[in-house]
Amino acid sequence: MTEPIIKKRTVKIDNLGEKKNIQALGQCLGDREGIISIDVDSRKKVLRLKYDLGKIKFEKIEKMLADLGLGLSRRFTERFKRGMAKFTEQNELDHLNAPVSSCCDDPKENTRHCKGCMMQGKNF
Repeated sequence: MTEPIIKKRTVKIDNLGEKKNIQALGQCLGDREGIISIDVDSRKKVLRLKYDLGKIKFEKIEKMLADLGLGLSRRFTERFKRGMAKFTEQNELDHLNAPVSSCCDDPKENTRHCKGCMMQGKNF
């Protein structure tokens, strides 16, 4: 993966308004490889992240936030969004690392004829 895979996430943090938490957050995430930018909105209790998926995953960021003692929102919608972020990132990474294969490759040697193979003149 040579090109960066830029992701933007917004994380709701219940106890983000405390100044010590904002400083700890800046120190912890600011120096991590893969984190491009962080923006803290203490009034809305929201953290906006921009990071490179090739270097760090949201799952790791979420764990770092929890280790700092920041209370990630327990509301259903916020938990769902974080779960979907982790799920889609893992799928994207799996897809990028998957071997290239033809649509007609079949380990059981069943032949299937797709339009692409037929147009290329493959014989079956």
